[in-house]
Amino acid sequence: MFLGIGLARMQGNVIRGLPSFIPTSMGRFLVIGSSVALVGLQISTHFRQSNHSKSGVVMSSYGNALLDTLPPHSVLLSYTDINWNSVRYLQECEHKRPDVTHLNFQLMPYSWFSRQHDLYPGITFPQLIQGVSTERGSKGFEQLMRRFVMQNMYAINMYLDLHAVNESALGKDGYYNGFYVTPHGMLWKIHEQKKMPTYAKWNKESKTLFQMYNQSFALAHSAKYPDGSWEYVARKIYFDGLYQKALHSLQYWIDRTAKKGKDVTYDDLDGYMFGLRDIVKALNGIYHVAIPVQCVTYPRKDIVKNLALTYLRYHGALVLAEHQPQRDLPISKQLIHDVKVEAVRISNEFIELSPKDKDLEVFQTFVDTADDPEAATAAAKKAKKSSKKKKKARPHQVVDEEL
Repeated sequence: MFLGIGLARMQGNVIRGLPSFIPTSMGRFLVIGSSVALVGLQISTHFRQSNHSKSGVVMSSYGNALLDTLPPHSVLLSYTDINWNSVRYLQECEHKRPDVTHLNFQLMPYSWFSRQHDLYPGITFPQLIQGVSTERGSKGFEQLMRRFVMQNMYAINMYLDLHAVNESALGKDGYYNGFYVTPHGMLWKIHEQKKMPTYAKWNKESKTLFQMYNQSFALAHSAKYPDGSWEYVARKIYFDGLYQKALHSLQYWIDRTAKKGKDVTYDDLDGYMFGLRDIVKALNGIYHVAIPVQCVTYPRKDIVKNLALTYLRYHGALVLAEHQPQRDLPISKQLIHDVKVEAVRISNEFIELSPKDKDLEVFQTFVDTADDPEAATAAAKKAKKSSKKKKKARPHQVVDEEL
């Protein structure tokens, strides 16, 4: 607009200032030519940066990815604007997935929203109480979420915005605020305790979800957008979901091996080894792709610690499997060496990042004994004798005996 105003004024000034022997038509031609040249210069200078004809599908593909991975007649509980607006547009303007009920925890606390309740048949809304809030992690918000979930989870399938959950308050087995959650791609799925899925079922569904994302979510295009843009945040949520998936798997294998003890079977060892391999792959993707561009919500030290922990356990599983040559597993000395080298490197990085971490000795011991199997065995026996029973924690708060 301002460019047009400036060009119009320039045209008037040029024509008024022309010498009398130059025709007015020529002056107008000069003004038009210079105007076209200026516009062309602007377009050519900024075209590559502003051309979104191929990459401008990130937000629609993000919303589609969320809706495509929800079962029929589900309830989606949004908290962030990116979830609410991307899905709401698709539902209201493109009439996609009208069977999915979409609600927003940022709107529920307001008294005027009670007039909207009739638009959601089958949903029970708790009465608002004093102190209700939209701030995640606050007492008022957590009470609202808990009361809403408790009044509805026995009748309907509910899925929760990934960033509606205060991750620091997430307990063992996904316990959160009176109910249970499991990672569901870029969302959480809400469960009753008695209806938690088996790990095998959950893992299979999770792999399918991320395969769908890789086909429908324009992850590569989102990398072209700057920090702070919605496209950048959509990419960040993808990596956050991948991280939570890896943590859930890591917690499962830590708990399973601790519970089995000496009763571990060959099938258990195989599942453990290949499970850790998949976790390493996921965390490596976050480590090498998301961390360098700060495209993941969680602290670098936590991610590095979990990656180091996984490498340590993966290396131990490979060494154990190597001692069973009769089973003909796809393991080579080169693979074991490569995993050990990477485990040492990542452990050293974690030691530098968190020199006062309570589990530092575990990683330092591995680094010091990685090339000395006898010393490693002696250190493991010593740690086992001195370890005391501690409260179970999520992987990023790993305790010594779990290693």
